[in-house]
Amino acid sequence: MEEFQLVHVADEKFSMFNNQSDKYDQMPDPDHDSKIEKIAQLIREDKVPLDEQDPQKLAKYYDFAKTSFEIGDEQARSLVNEAFLYLMLHDAGDVDILQQGEKFGAGFS
Repeated sequence: MEEFQLVHVADEKFSMFNNQSDKYDQMPDPDHDSKIEKIAQLIREDKVPLDEQDPQKLAKYYDFAKTSFEIGDEQARSLVNEAFLYLMLHDAGDVDILQQGEKFGAGFS
């Protein structure tokens, strides 16, 4: 299976790859967006900086995702990463992602 890089950032936290389990390749999760929003809400409530790098602090959100949504480590990381990216984009306002993608770690080539 080919592997596509969706978002590339210098740090691993926001790197997302299409290496999900076969379950996700065959059938998309209809609750995907609501899961991201629940994680994002928890991040907001905790007032965590959107550029947080401390693995111990991030573990709380990985564990929340794994427990709440009954998913594995990689899927939890992906959801948490997307929640942080969602919040970054939400806070950005009217920004042209193609012109200013580096602010979000988006590497367009």
